[in-house]
Amino acid sequence: STQNQRAPNQDQSRSTFIDRWRPKTVLGRLVQNGKIKTMAQVFESNMRVKELEIVQKLIPELEEILVSMKSVQRMTGSGQRNSHKAVVVVGDRNGHIGIGHKSAKEAPDAIRAAARMARLNIRPIRLGYYGKAFGEPHTVRVKSSGKSGSVKIRILPAAKGTGIKAGPIAKKILELAGIKDCYTKSKGQTCTKENTSKALIEALEGSSNYLLEEDWNIKTTPTIV
Repeated sequence: STQNQRAPNQDQSRSTFIDRWRPKTVLGRLVQNGKIKTMAQVFESNMRVKELEIVQKLIPELEEILVSMKSVQRMTGSGQRNSHKAVVVVGDRNGHIGIGHKSAKEAPDAIRAAARMARLNIRPIRLGYYGKAFGEPHTVRVKSSGKSGSVKIRILPAAKGTGIKAGPIAKKILELAGIKDCYTKSKGQTCTKENTSKALIEALEGSSNYLLEEDWNIKTTPTIV
């Protein structure tokens, strides 16, 4: 019941926040004036997103997960200073994903800053089919791999009903991207959650860079990979 009470308040505060928004960039003014209505148009314009309100207005249903939270130290002239580093991943379960990381003296500040960075780093993920092309796209388009640090992850398309065959962190990220079926294979120090998340998102980007015939603005039947 408390969750049902909070949801309308959150939506109301978000709408009030967007109503008070005064854009400072060309892209922000285009979004506020209604000339750009979807994130696809933002990506096609090749303009960098520098304002958080752009993402909040175009994708209001973004979900976020805290991937890792750890304490880090650095040496200065006055001695050792401790801070907290947070890694956050956001997605709408419909082909959009973003990752952000930030350090701060206090843990809540680090989480908020990482979530903001993740929203500004939002990127599209193209989904595809395995076998017969019917229904909604459900898996990655092609085999792809990504690397970060010592972690290397490879993702492969899978048939409908297979599910996501991956570790707990990778499974959450793939679900946020909107993928329902895929296989994964990983090497390296995968217990480092930050590198695992970065490698996985790099692999998703690699699979999305492959353009099929239906992406050429030509009327064709969906390609079966």
